[in-house]
Amino acid sequence: MSLFTGRTGDALLVVDVQVGVMADLWQSQRIITTIADLVRRARLAGTPVVWVRHQGPGLQAGSEEWQIVGELMPEPGEQLIEKRFGDSFAETTLDDALAAVGASHLWITGAQSDFCVRSTLFGALYRGYDATLVEDAHTTADASYESLAFSGEQLVALVNKLAWTTRLPGVASRLCKAADVAFSPAERLDDDDKLEAIEAEEQAEEDAEDVAMGLGDPDTDA
Repeated sequence: MSLFTGRTGDALLVVDVQVGVMADLWQSQRIITTIADLVRRARLAGTPVVWVRHQGPGLQAGSEEWQIVGELMPEPGEQLIEKRFGDSFAETTLDDALAAVGASHLWITGAQSDFCVRSTLFGALYRGYDATLVEDAHTTADASYESLAFSGEQLVALVNKLAWTTRLPGVASRLCKAADVAFSPAERLDDDDKLEAIEAEEQAEEDAEDVAMGLGDPDTDA
C-alpha cells in the first residue's frame, strides 16, 4: 500500500538501542532481548536490518554511551545510520539505504518510544512508507509535564495507540506483537529498476502538484 513503485519488501529498523539510551528505561533488558530475537529472525528470513544511532549531548561519537548495546551487534553489510534528530530520516541517508534494498514497509523497534521512535514512525509514514510499530519492542523512561507524571509503561502504551489509530492517505500504520511479526525479504533493485522506480515516483509527484495547482486530472485528456 506504500507510495513507492517497484518496492515490495520489508526492513527491520532498530532505533537508538545504545548503552547511554537504554540504561534507565522501562524494562530495557526485556526489550533488548525481544529486539535481538527479531534481528535473528529477520536475518534468517533475508530481511534487511537497518541500525540507527543517535549523536548528541551525552551520546558523543566514540563514547561508551554512544555504542550500540553489546547484545545487539550489526553484521558486516548491514546499514548503520548516524543521526542527530529524532526523526531517523532527517538529514541522514536512511531513505537512500531503504531504496537500495527495495523496502517499502518498515518494522520499527528501539528507543525512546515518545521521542525518536515516534518521530521515526511518522517520518516514515509522511515519506510514503508503510510502517508497523512492534508494540513490545520499544521503550522509554518515566517523564512528567507540569503537574502530570507518566510512567515509561504508560508512554509506551500511548505511542502504541498513536501507531494503531493513525490514518493517512496511501500508507498504512500498524501495530504488531513481536511474536506475530512475519518478515518478507526486500528485493534488491538493479540500476535499471532503481531508475524506473525513481522516474515513476517523480512523475507521481508532478501529477499531484498539477492537481493541487488546479491544472486538472493528469489522467484525463483536456
